[in-house]
Formats: sequence, C-alpha cells, structure tokens
Amino acid sequence: MRLAYTGERIRLAQIADDQAVIEDATFTDCDLVGPAVVMLDDTTVSESTWGGTADSIFWPVPEGREVMGSLRLYQCVFRRCTFRNIGIVAVPDDIAQMRTEIGV
Repeated sequence: MRLAYTGERIRLAQIADDQAVIEDATFTDCDLVGPAVVMLDDTTVSESTWGGTADSIFWPVPEGREVMGSLRLYQCVFRRCTFRNIGIVAVPDDIAQMRTEIGV
C-alpha cells in the first residue's frame, strides 16, 4: 500500500488491506469517498470536512463490541480532506472528544 496520497479522489475500501486496515498513510487535499464506516485508531484529522451532521456521521457502539465491515484507520494522518458518505464508529465516551477534534 502507498503511504502518501495528495489531491486524489479515493474510495477508502479499495486501498484497505485484507484485514480492512489502512495503516501509516498520509492523505493531503484528498476527496475520500464511501460508502464506508471507519474506526479512527491513533489517527489525526485536521482542517477536513465531513458530509453530514454529527448525528449521521457517528455510529456509537458499546465498549468491547466487535464491528464487522468497518475500516480501521491506524496511525493515519488526514489534512484538508473531504469525507463523503463516510461514518465513524466509536464508543460513546470517545464521540464527544472526536467531535471536537475533527470539527464535526
């Protein structure tokens, strides 16, 4: 998998590995397209926009529950990206913090 993407339109599911993980990748000025539900794991999102309201983007799940079909974004960086038709799965305690950090 490539580690850097700049100015591209990308379907996240197409660049994930067989375990549905995208790891150590940096995305700058990219248009990221779903449909997809992602789990942010040690990932930074800055100056980016999300298509939808916070209620439509965040999918709360109980602590410890495995979520099949989601993409794990591990140690990735997203700068000035647009997320389209992409949701975020997280435990309720993390959602408030994420809303502030990623600006949703």
